Amino acid sequence: VEWRWAPGTEPGNTGTLMRINGEPSPVPRCIEAQMKSGNEGDVYGFHGLVIEGPPERTTASENDLVGKYIGVKRMEDAWNPPGEWNRYDIRAEGGDITVKLNGKLVNQVSNAEVVAGPVGVQSEGGTAQFRTIRITPLVQ
Repeated sequence: VEWRWAPGTEPGNTGTLMRINGEPSPVPRCIEAQMKSGNEGDVYGFHGLVIEGPPERTTASENDLVGKYIGVKRMEDAWNPPGEWNRYDIRAEGGDITVKLNGKLVNQVSNAEVVAGPVGVQSEGGTAQFRTIRITPLVQ
């Protein structure tokens, strides 16, 4: 996925959603690779969808919008400034998910719930632009 915040605008919140499943809702049951400005590379499991990460980077909570959730904070910053293009390379293989941002490994989660579902992007607040979204099946 390649994205940027539109030049001359304030960055907002966006994300790449994977393994979308369950009842339709504004924020579906899914795993999200966060693209919110300042949190790029964080990974979340929403509405009880399980992911695991190192305890020092993992939090769990609950709210009305996303239900019970688990978040795994990124290992390092690697995003480009607003207005410049960023590239996510996300590999989801079984319960292991790796997230590379602009060529740097920024997050890894394990024991993620394996459930069939589409991939999507979302944007709220700010004008996110996308130019490439490519899905490559893994050879089994």
